[in-house]
Amino acid sequence: MEHPDVAQLKASDPEGMAFMYSMAVSSRITMQLAQKGKAGQKEIAEAEAFLKAIVATLKPICEGNDNLDPEMGVPKPLAADFRKRAFNRASNGIGMLATTAAALEDLQAIKRTKALQPTIDRYRKCVQEWYKNWKKIGCVYTEADGKKYFYYPYSPTSIRDRDNGLMTGGADDVGHYSHSMQGAMLVYEATPELGADDEFMTAVANAVYHNSGTKNGSIQCPSADKIKPVSRHPHSPNPKDRFYMFEAFRPGLIDAQCQQVSESKKQAALSASRLKVLHAQYMKALRKDRNLISLGEKM
Repeated sequence: MEHPDVAQLKASDPEGMAFMYSMAVSSRITMQLAQKGKAGQKEIAEAEAFLKAIVATLKPICEGNDNLDPEMGVPKPLAADFRKRAFNRASNGIGMLATTAAALEDLQAIKRTKALQPTIDRYRKCVQEWYKNWKKIGCVYTEADGKKYFYYPYSPTSIRDRDNGLMTGGADDVGHYSHSMQGAMLVYEATPELGADDEFMTAVANAVYHNSGTKNGSIQCPSADKIKPVSRHPHSPNPKDRFYMFEAFRPGLIDAQCQQVSESKKQAALSASRLKVLHAQYMKALRKDRNLISLGEKM
């Protein structure tokens, strides 16, 4: 990077880290292609340069041997920030760390080295502990039909009442929930074993599907909505294309998102968000083949 001090200032908190996620995603895709013999040396070198820039930017922020948080493995001030910052404002930074860790693992395989392992382990530990905390503060609730639902309060410091595991009140609004799930999808694609696995993503999809048929501005499970429906922000009938990718985990979700608008508005929305629909198709294919890089490989 031309101005590393500026980049480090930008990335000094969980929210700011997300500015590098396009670099991380691009590098990961290139490294995946390289392992299949589908990327040239120029592309690999560029991806490696991106990764080195990310690691160099994060080094003074995430690394060190003193004053480390025992659970997250990063300096205590950063760990404290991760725990208190609103989930939607930290999720994409976490997704960037997960994607970078996966890309670095791919780079190690290509270079036949283990020199990057300490950095990889640090990023992975941070992601894993953040997800543990998210699930602890939030609620993964199993309804009578066996379906699981995930929802959570807007603020990580807002502990809500529970009754036999059921959280009521304070649920995050639809908009912020959708923003959080962009980061969750990055983690699912790169390192699902760290917290955003199939079970978690299905619980998210079930919650979104349920909310799609309500007029509640916040997302909860059906039981919580019966007791105390919540609208942290007003309900909007318009489909939210950030949720389309969860069609891969809950068939019919895209149609559910469109059920409160006319057929003409539905078709216009789907046309305008064609890439989001294609992403949902990719995610469905990825669930069957974790080595998949693009939909083009299936065509």
